Amino acid sequence: MNIFKKTSPTSLWIVGGLVVLVGICWYLGGWSRLMTYWSQRQYLNKIENLKEAYRQDTYGAATPEGTLKLFIDAFQKGDVELASKYFVVEKQEEYRDKIGSWIKLNKRDELVLLFKRASWNDASGGDKDEMDVWESGEILTSIFFSKNTYSGLWKIEQL
Repeated sequence: MNIFKKTSPTSLWIVGGLVVLVGICWYLGGWSRLMTYWSQRQYLNKIENLKEAYRQDTYGAATPEGTLKLFIDAFQKGDVELASKYFVVEKQEEYRDKIGSWIKLNKRDELVLLFKRASWNDASGGDKDEMDVWESGEILTSIFFSKNTYSGLWKIEQL
């Protein structure tokens, strides 16, 4: 008995279309899972690379004040590369560019005086800390610090 003799061409098109539709859904679902897996692997690799960079990082001091002093010394000398090393690993490139710009714009002396006026924020503590620069009862700027949990050294998070 031939099953196709009793089946109309319209039915074959419908069944064929359903098979193609199921195949496309399966393919796209599989592709989506593959892309999700690949994205997750990339993210995990970035985190592992960042952790390794922090493990190997030896720049900073045992206190936020010490790190700020080291930064100011390097900045005063115009050592952009060294000054940028006192920032958290993921922001070193950004601040290397900013520090270079500040030096080119002859802002070094002005900024050093500003940074030297920083005083502690009473709410600081733990693995995060903050210093503020005050003038006439108002905060001009804040300097944020975080502790490298691998080395125990303090890093500048943001100026």
